[in-house]
Amino acid sequence: MIDNEIIQALERCDSYSMSCRACPYVGIPARYCEKYLLHDALSLIKRQQAVIERLQNAMQDSKGFEIDQFNKWIPVTERLPEPKENPVLVVYDGCVWAAWKHDNYWELVPGLNTTCVTHWMPMPQPPKGE
Repeated sequence: MIDNEIIQALERCDSYSMSCRACPYVGIPARYCEKYLLHDALSLIKRQQAVIERLQNAMQDSKGFEIDQFNKWIPVTERLPEPKENPVLVVYDGCVWAAWKHDNYWELVPGLNTTCVTHWMPMPQPPKGE
């Protein structure tokens, strides 16, 4: 069962309606349905808990790193970087890239050039030492 199906089954499996028609567990004998659903729900919770722990560890590892550095996106319609500011971070196709600004285009990686960058910002400072 994928996570969305587990959530869908949990939403449908309330004690008032017992609307099993569209439940992803349809076909499982009723006496086992709740057992399977609880097992899968517990697995989902454990997976989500592991993700949360990884995020918490990543946040802990980035102590001293200034989050405000990432709130300075500049629209390319407002201004372009000076040559001395290269490389910079840019938003292209919904992703963040390191890029170099040339006269008429942005170089994202050697051989991948574009004119479709929407925002940019200077590279952030590295984390401060302990």
